[in-house]
Amino acid sequence: MKESYWGYWLVMLGILVIGVMLLISSTTTGTTQDYYELKETASASVIDAVDYSYYRLYGDLKISKEKFIENFIRRFSESATMTKEYNISFYDISEVPPKVSVKISSVSNTVNVANTTNSFDLVNKVDMILVGGSENKNSASNTDTSVKSCLEYQATPEFAKVMQSILNDKDTSYVGVALTNRIINANLQNLTKWASKKGDLSNAGTEYFSEFIKAILLDFSTSFGRSTEDDFIEADPTRPSEELTSENRTSGILGLARQKGWLTKVG
Repeated sequence: MKESYWGYWLVMLGILVIGVMLLISSTTTGTTQDYYELKETASASVIDAVDYSYYRLYGDLKISKEKFIENFIRRFSESATMTKEYNISFYDISEVPPKVSVKISSVSNTVNVANTTNSFDLVNKVDMILVGGSENKNSASNTDTSVKSCLEYQATPEFAKVMQSILNDKDTSYVGVALTNRIINANLQNLTKWASKKGDLSNAGTEYFSEFIKAILLDFSTSFGRSTEDDFIEADPTRPSEELTSENRTSGILGLARQKGWLTKVG
């Protein structure tokens, strides 16, 4: 009889040990999988969020905060296991220099002790910095030949009003039907977003006009920073794809703006 009790308790002890081992194994494996999933997702999302217009303009790296969050949530939801509930926290995101800090936690394990169910979170955090940039260029906050080239041209409030009218109302009275259509179809995302705000353009000192300058530098980054005015005009994305000549210099908005005085040369 005594041996039977010993056998019973040995079996129960074995079951308890196996249960604890399975719990530890599940927790360790789950935490490891979550960490690498978090790391790979954050890395890919940072690359997807790089602002290449800013890079072409200043030679430095910048990410879009909104785009990073959108890409991270989409990628993580596609690869995460459906048996867990995750909480995602973005607690530090810097656009310049690119730095992200993300934390995920999952309530995935429960332990029943003395008829009391306890759950615990598995938490993983990752901090990531994207390093890069051109050796011969500095960011927008520093002096650099490419930035100086951009600043050789000064836009007027009249130019901003023309672009606002074209992008919002498709007004053809300023530049004609053909160029208006090319401007609308040129995928000028920053200028389109700027124009939709319909702010104050009464003078060059308004914040809305400053936003116009930033938007046009980004959307026309292939033109600004060129060493010659011919290259500046020829790289205009609103021009037809043809060789620049004296007859077609005004076929794009930048060449036309130079002719009409909407865009003046500083130096």
